[in-house]
Amino acid sequence: WLFAGMLASSMVALSFASMGAIVVVRNTAPLVSMAIEGTVTKEKIELDRWTVLSLLAVVVGVLLYVSQDIAFSNVGMGCMLVNMLLAVFERLLQRKMIAVNPIDVSKT
Repeated sequence: WLFAGMLASSMVALSFASMGAIVVVRNTAPLVSMAIEGTVTKEKIELDRWTVLSLLAVVVGVLLYVSQDIAFSNVGMGCMLVNMLLAVFERLLQRKMIAVNPIDVSKT
């Protein structure tokens, strides 16, 4: 249901925002993913100052783009944020099922 929600929210977001805005806002997903992964999975995430500086540069770039976007709407931003959260949770679930606690699907 995460994948279906991600597809549906991206289609709704495209009705209220430009494709460029969606791509730019989704660039903040690594920051959201690190925050969620650090709190939910309790794994230690190693960060150095260059990683933090690059993520902050991405956030500043996204804020600049969104502040100058002609077709900005709160509904579009909400749909983009829901889409990003669903995508992050889906990727974390995939990672858990593949790498952390692998699921054995073999018939033997």
